[in-house]
Amino acid sequence: MLDIPEIGFQPSIKKHNVDLAILCDWIESSILFVDERLSQSDVIDMLCDIHIYQQKDFAAEKVKDAWNEIKRRLSWIHRAAPFSVQGRHIQRKATWEEALAHSFCLAVTCLQYYKPWAHQFGSNYIEQGELFEVFTKESLEALGWQVYRTGWASGSHMGNIQSIVTGIAECLNESIINETILSLYDNAKDEQLDIVCYLPFTDRRGGKPVYFMQCASGERWKSKLKTPDVEVWAKLITFSSNPQRAFAMPFALENDEFFTTCNRVNGMLLDRYRLLSAGKDGKDWLSPWLKARLTAWLEPRIKTLPTDAA
Repeated sequence: MLDIPEIGFQPSIKKHNVDLAILCDWIESSILFVDERLSQSDVIDMLCDIHIYQQKDFAAEKVKDAWNEIKRRLSWIHRAAPFSVQGRHIQRKATWEEALAHSFCLAVTCLQYYKPWAHQFGSNYIEQGELFEVFTKESLEALGWQVYRTGWASGSHMGNIQSIVTGIAECLNESIINETILSLYDNAKDEQLDIVCYLPFTDRRGGKPVYFMQCASGERWKSKLKTPDVEVWAKLITFSSNPQRAFAMPFALENDEFFTTCNRVNGMLLDRYRLLSAGKDGKDWLSPWLKARLTAWLEPRIKTLPTDAA
């Protein structure tokens, strides 16, 4: 198994002080990256061995909750699930190389849980940010959305907000750009906008679902929930109907936090399992280019993950 994460696990005697979402992430990561099969007893023994719990019966309550939560997560992605819950056991069905999408989301999540391990790979997160933007774009396209990528990590606009605004207006078939206000944003990059996604109609006119999206894969994602500022963008382009905000992240949230995060975004929220649902019917939705990049990014990280056997 992987080592216990550095956050989310506190001694639990009369009250559970283990974060359910982090417990599930740890179990999932252990299955995909280390163990082919895990039982509830394995997890309970580990929690007791490191003195998170003193009583196995009390630990079993939390582990049972984790099993139910993992079953719920897997129900959203169906055939894309790289492991299955079989009674009191979880069984791996695919290697991490065969489940690159899931592996990428879990590995990025683990960066928050194992800081010494994460620091081995430096503090430049540009590549990670770019990979997650492309990952989100390809997921959305597989789910039926049209996508225009604007993010600074893409390097495609050379710092010119004029080209970004023009590109957005063209892809959405919106012709009125406020040049006077736009000139005030000459020094801006992308105004914290990474992706525009929309559902088109054959007439290409306005009045369609449009979302302006932030893609956040770092530990400070909560500070970005109010970005991009759609009111600013509505001043730069006169939309026939204003876009809504959207937020994408590779993390999984339990129900209450998902609800409050949606409230703070005040728009569409794409978490790990909504992104992974692009493959729920078993289709291979990652492009060859992205597969190669994800494999190269993941391989050195997975090889050095901290495990209880180290």
